[in-house]
Amino acid sequence: MKRGFTMIELIFVIVIIGILAVIAIPKLTATRDDAKVVAAVDSAKQVLDNLTSEYTAKGELATDSITKANQAAPCFKYSFDSKKAELTIDNNVKSKDCGITNADAQNKLLEMAAKNGLLEKGGKPKKFQIGGHGVKF
Repeated sequence: MKRGFTMIELIFVIVIIGILAVIAIPKLTATRDDAKVVAAVDSAKQVLDNLTSEYTAKGELATDSITKANQAAPCFKYSFDSKKAELTIDNNVKSKDCGITNADAQNKLLEMAAKNGLLEKGGKPKKFQIGGHGVKF
């Protein structure tokens, strides 16, 4: 007589796999959202460095630099006042272009941006005086 698994054993295995999936899938989703948040903040910091470097080197920003900055880091909105040499970064987290739709991830993005000095607390815009000696906080 050949031996095999009984129906009860197979059902138990399927139930255990189901329980593990219920636990693991939300964790994987959260990890993906966290990766998007970190990538968005890193992009914004790089854009800030690039804009500051360009202004310091040339004494001005090219007209398309702000447009390119807004495309490169779509979760943030950049604007520049050439009279004051003032660069403003605002949050653009709710826009479709940002790509972060989970509300918890959006809040994490705003918190991380504030911790990294890109925005004020609560996602409020932050102004940077640029030129001469780089960014002045």
